[in-house]
Amino acid sequence: MERKKERKTPLDKFENEKFADQPPTEELNIEAEQEKKKRKSQDKSQSEE
Repeated sequence: MERKKERKTPLDKFENEKFADQPPTEELNIEAEQEKKKRKSQDKSQSEE
């Protein structure tokens, strides 16, 4: 039985870099909450002027 050879492209040497690591969602959620609080306090201080 004859095996077909896979054609390799120059990009195949970067196979292990194909997918980026997933960002930690917990940290992103915390940052989003902090940003919301920051905006609320800015809006509040501007309306008091």
